[in-house]
Amino acid sequence: MDDLSQCLPRALTELSPADSEVIRLCDIEGISQAEYARLKGLSPAGAKSRIQRARKRLKLHLKAACQVRYDENGKVCCFTPRPPDSTPKP
Repeated sequence: MDDLSQCLPRALTELSPADSEVIRLCDIEGISQAEYARLKGLSPAGAKSRIQRARKRLKLHLKAACQVRYDENGKVCCFTPRPPDSTPKP
């Protein structure tokens, strides 16, 4: 499971900027959904929906890009590591 973190940085760059931002702020940096809502001018319900949709898209992307597989309890059991993105950034 800890090795799955190898896939996350690249996967985040492959999401839309909005999805990447909300996941980075709320799930990685740990700001609250209420604070995110305030920063973005959203209602608390709107922020919660945005976060849930971004997490769902990240999960689908990780499943496809890193070939993440889950056990019968829904926990990550294995995946295929991907090399870091070596594409030069503009």
